[in-house]
Amino acid sequence: MPITNKPSVTALQVGATAYFVYNNVPQSAKILKTVSEVTDSDNNGTAEEVVFYYLEGYLEPFTSSRLYSSKGSLKTSLESSADSLS
Repeated sequence: MPITNKPSVTALQVGATAYFVYNNVPQSAKILKTVSEVTDSDNNGTAEEVVFYYLEGYLEPFTSSRLYSSKGSLKTSLESSADSLS
């Protein structure tokens, strides 16, 4: 993405429920706030964007890579991870 002052639309929206693993236990929580951080850390003219999600009941933000939009998506990810074990 080119560098602009407008971050992209987040995958999960405020008010939606996010599913994730916290302390090795599947959890869900309501999204209270999102913060997008857009940088060009390698100065190549292409932006890198990280979205932080603030969830009800949790102080620290979560990145999008830790969150899923449904129980099914989380379950599939966990099954895929378990299947990759030898």
